[in-house]
Amino acid sequence: MHSRGSTRNNRAHPTSPSFVSDYQSGNDYDSLRKIPSTSSRVPPNGYHYYEPSTESAVSNGVYVPNGQYSSRNTFVESNFSLPPLPTTSSSSGRSQLRLNQCPEEEIKRYPIFPPTEEMQQRATNRLFEAESNPLKVLYAGDATYKPDKGILNKTRRSYFVLTHRYLLVYKSAQKAKAEIDVFEHRTAQPSNSKKSNNSIDKDHIFMNLSNIFAVHAVVTAVNTFRIDFLHPQSLQTMSHVLTVDTSKECTQWMQALREAISVYHISMETVSSGERHAAIDRVSKQKDIFDNTDDMKMYKVVFKEKRYKAASGDMPREFFLPVILVFGKFSFYLLPVTITDDEYLKAVERDRFGYLSIQSIRYEGLDDTVCIEVRQVNKQSRQLVFASTFCEDIVRYLYRSIDSIIQSPSSLSLFRFNVPDHIKKAHIMPFAIAPDPEDEITGHDDEEIQTFNIILRAYTAALNLNKARFNFTIVGPPKEN
Repeated sequence: MHSRGSTRNNRAHPTSPSFVSDYQSGNDYDSLRKIPSTSSRVPPNGYHYYEPSTESAVSNGVYVPNGQYSSRNTFVESNFSLPPLPTTSSSSGRSQLRLNQCPEEEIKRYPIFPPTEEMQQRATNRLFEAESNPLKVLYAGDATYKPDKGILNKTRRSYFVLTHRYLLVYKSAQKAKAEIDVFEHRTAQPSNSKKSNNSIDKDHIFMNLSNIFAVHAVVTAVNTFRIDFLHPQSLQTMSHVLTVDTSKECTQWMQALREAISVYHISMETVSSGERHAAIDRVSKQKDIFDNTDDMKMYKVVFKEKRYKAASGDMPREFFLPVILVFGKFSFYLLPVTITDDEYLKAVERDRFGYLSIQSIRYEGLDDTVCIEVRQVNKQSRQLVFASTFCEDIVRYLYRSIDSIIQSPSSLSLFRFNVPDHIKKAHIMPFAIAPDPEDEITGHDDEEIQTFNIILRAYTAALNLNKARFNFTIVGPPKEN
């Protein structure tokens, strides 16, 4: 039985002891890492959690070769919270009030999410400018690379040139200088004046930036990063692994690539129409889709895990698997790219995770990697690690989903949100969740019952329970506005 009143102090709480204990026991984030013991370097479940860095990074980060991320900057666990919200189920009303209560300079400093039409138009203009301007050299240097798939699967040492449209490859710096003015000008003009600025030899185009969907460090190798991309014709997921001479170079390459690729976000589609329909069909089985399926956000990401094998001694191996990340109303999903994917079943284990099972979200800003820790019923917390060029949008969508369910500024207290300030302080607008059809049929569709039902549906999703099995009665007069 639930008594009427403010839902802020009367939230539905899970009753599973194992579910609650990890969150309320006082253990900090680091203590929940699964570290192989000295007596046995092979964890029972065969894979190893990615450990958080002791210092997190935003702008001054460096990648260090011990499998960790490090930086001179440290996240401050501030008590920042968005302005108080009214107790209402109206998403538009909450969003408008939130904006009205924010100082104008704060709105200018920290972005609104989802982007407004004006913001989208500015992004489109940036893309048009990038595609119409002459090629411009953004970064260049030697690297050793090895393709993940293909006939020519052997390591090579080459000279790479990053422009705002392509990543180019040459046998040497001298060969690159013979075709483009890499060193004397910041514009990559062909050395032969008879050539146009767009007449780069196709043989030197290593990849088109608009096809890249992840740039991330390989934590089990020194000074190494990986680029995942879609084949321009077949849309098959492919990758290249590049190794450079120093950790500073590795960081600079990743940051330069990520910044150049971000210009193409406004036009990028990493999920095909067939994959999208299959994903919507899966989510609809949980009754977790939005009324307008066009609002369903999904991205192709690279799922990552470190595994220890007895035969390999103490050295872990890092496994990468392309999956589709889908956002529902109450859960997020990690779905296979192909239906018959044995490696997917081995790595992901389950495909649905309730938003309220999230214990922490960590994004350090050094590469495209996002780390989510989720609670499990009668199990230890599990870490989900993946990389995507849309990593910052993904983090914002996760927070937005939780905030839309809880409808309270205290939503940030439910999980650890270790992200840069420009994400933590962004003006993230909640979305409206439609009332449960059963409540509308029985006439129990007033504001408080809707709010209680939304939270109950979210907790049953987090606990893998069936909401239809819950019987409850709300007594007392409706709350007066």
